[in-house]
Amino acid sequence: MTLVLDDYVHLLNDLIEYSPHTIFLSPAFPPAFQALLSSLTLLAPAIVLSSLDVIRSIIGHECLIYSPSDPTSTISSDAHLYTTFAASIRSIVNMNGAALIGLLVDELISNSDDTATNVLTVFRIMAVSFSGVLSSELPVVIRRIPSKTISDLEKTEFLTMFAKLVITLLLRSFALLTTCV
Repeated sequence: MTLVLDDYVHLLNDLIEYSPHTIFLSPAFPPAFQALLSSLTLLAPAIVLSSLDVIRSIIGHECLIYSPSDPTSTISSDAHLYTTFAASIRSIVNMNGAALIGLLVDELISNSDDTATNVLTVFRIMAVSFSGVLSSELPVVIRRIPSKTISDLEKTEFLTMFAKLVITLLLRSFALLTTCV
């Protein structure tokens, strides 16, 4: 089973890189994302790392920041499909955000340092592209961590710092918007 998932993860990676319309516009995209989430539960670090790379490729895909009105854009021939790709990715992440964040936190808590950098990279991308999902789901996930693993005091401290950060970022965004208007 592990080898099958490993092959599948590499196939998804190649599809996203070389033929994104094949996966992002396919009804197979939701189950493919579920398979990626399942592969994060395996004890094989190589597959987990590959899966994190594919998740990073999905949630950090250039279609999520593409603007058709940007004259400096150097997007490929799939540019006309980018709004559809972005809608598909947003839908998948919105539907699976809680599960993804839970698995990422579990990976940080329970596994080796080999995956920590990749997990943190995925969190950084989520903070930029999916801040709503991250800010709503992360506190729920943190509260569910057993007190044996992380004390209630540490959870409260983390959530307080996280809430302050979210408020700070919202205020900065608001300030930028008001200066642009």
